[in-house]
Amino acid sequence: MLLHLSGLIAGAVRDDSFDGWVGAWSTSPVHSGVSPGGAAVLTDYIPANSTVRSVFTLTIGGSKVRIKFSNKFGSVNLYIGEASVAKTNPGDDEAIVFDTARQLTFSGSTSVTVPAGGSVWSDPVRIDVSALEKLTVSAYYPYMTYITTAGLCGAHTSMSTPTVPIGSQVTWETLTSASRVNITSNTITYNTTPFITNCDVYTGDPNTYSVVMIGDSTLANDIPLMFAQKLNANGITNVGVLQQAIVGNRLLADGVGLLGPLYGKALLDRFEEDCLEQTRAKVVLIKIGLNDILHPTAKSMKGKAKYVTDDQILEGYSELARRAREKGMKVYFFTKTPVKGYLRDFVFQKGDIEWHDSFADSIALFDDWVMTTDEIDGYIDVYNVRDAYDLDRFVPSFTDDWIHPELLGQIAIADDIPLSVVGSNKTYAKTVASIYGVDPFARLSAVAQRGVPELTTAAPATTVPVATAPAAEEPATAAPVPATQPQNPAVPAATATPGVVVPLPSNNGNAGAPIVTQADGASYALYSYAITIPAATQPGAVTGEDGAEIATAPVPAGTAEPGGDAGATAPAGTAKEPVDRSMSTGTKVGIAAGLIMLTGAAVYGIIVAKSAATCRRTLKECLRSFSRERT
Repeated sequence: MLLHLSGLIAGAVRDDSFDGWVGAWSTSPVHSGVSPGGAAVLTDYIPANSTVRSVFTLTIGGSKVRIKFSNKFGSVNLYIGEASVAKTNPGDDEAIVFDTARQLTFSGSTSVTVPAGGSVWSDPVRIDVSALEKLTVSAYYPYMTYITTAGLCGAHTSMSTPTVPIGSQVTWETLTSASRVNITSNTITYNTTPFITNCDVYTGDPNTYSVVMIGDSTLANDIPLMFAQKLNANGITNVGVLQQAIVGNRLLADGVGLLGPLYGKALLDRFEEDCLEQTRAKVVLIKIGLNDILHPTAKSMKGKAKYVTDDQILEGYSELARRAREKGMKVYFFTKTPVKGYLRDFVFQKGDIEWHDSFADSIALFDDWVMTTDEIDGYIDVYNVRDAYDLDRFVPSFTDDWIHPELLGQIAIADDIPLSVVGSNKTYAKTVASIYGVDPFARLSAVAQRGVPELTTAAPATTVPVATAPAAEEPATAAPVPATQPQNPAVPAATATPGVVVPLPSNNGNAGAPIVTQADGASYALYSYAITIPAATQPGAVTGEDGAEIATAPVPAGTAEPGGDAGATAPAGTAKEPVDRSMSTGTKVGIAAGLIMLTGAAVYGIIVAKSAATCRRTLKECLRSFSRERT
């Protein structure tokens, strides 16, 4: 049965509580640090007198915007001296359009103190913005500040840390001495967005609402943005798309291990804030559960990652669906993308995860529930990204590590999301593939045309996919297709349309650069960490001009200022800029040089010790000789 929601969603969004605001961009915050063991979490920091600038893409337009700053994982208050919002320079992601810059205020004040564990919305700012337009938010931090709360996808951030303090640069066209703020895991870089989690726009149209895409690293990429591009290309301009995916996220358990803080809280625990409380959210697309299968088997997480059963995961799915429906939201689940071949080369260990046939059994069970249950409003079938030669694997050109979709894989998945999830019954829709001017299935089609039997039945069709309703009366017909009969669901043919090709999105803002995404990656960057001291032992914080306590970096024991007490708060302006955050060649050379120096010091110590021993022996011989001569 085909599911068409035309009229249903439009009716659902009309309510008396609508105040004109709709979610246009978001990212799920995590504790942006690593945990090498115990309760300590190591995190990077913003040096004093720094301006931090984040760039993101709006998915819906409006006449006003408001920005949310979150200090969710902070143990002390967060102080922001000044902030602004502006349109991003179309020709330079690192610059703003100067005459569009607007100062942000918070209850009328140009500075704000965000309480530990809390969040603050800015006052509305009048600025006309359009869907798919980039916006830049700049914030000035006069004091050293730990980056305890940040998003890792959906935006990119630069930080200005000039050698000579020059104050706020929030309205400058370009920042001085700017460098990217990110986390590097092997060759994969995650862009850190410190403290900014949401941007709402004011439309005044009661038919506007947002779709939340929530899940793990297989959605922590450009799929949400691609879906927004697809909506706009098809004339659907009243729907925003919010990205609430977290790398390494699990349904039933918090992240554990070295990268545990980055994996976030269990989806069940964060679902209220990250989905149900999002502004004007009326539809949710969920993709979660792979890490609940994989993490307990990882060598680096043995004994740490909580083991859960398949039945517990299905119970979790039911709870998500129930809670969303109670809020009046439409609920859709993705079927699972394949994982066979994923090794999760972690830190200096190769093959952290090994494939087990039980993974395929669990995935088949979950997909069967998604495609047959009446607890949800429909499902999004991503069967077509499977390799026809081995249905437990990705199409090789769709992934680099056998679990995370890269550019072509993301395009294919984004085109699997039908417009019917937002109430459209459009039969012939523009596809993401046509927007980008590529055909992700071109290679498979070419092979199929040569008559390769295994691929002939897997060649993409040319019809537009539609959301499939769960088969309530005949569940057997919705079961996964047996491996002996690979049949991809209908996939739109990609035909390049002149005039609608857009630059490829990229984490570094360079048009045309490939998308690079990966979670649960190899090694976390060895950049300058500072230990986050538990709240109970935090030193006294500096007080701002408004008398409110502000977040400052505690000084490790033994490093107090002369004449001061150990553990005293570092005075403003004394922070040193961290060493390269992205583990650059300079950092590697520095580490190597340090090791060489340590080795040299050790050798020198040995030589000195041996020389001293030789001198002592020689002195003793001289004394004995002198004594004999006197006698």
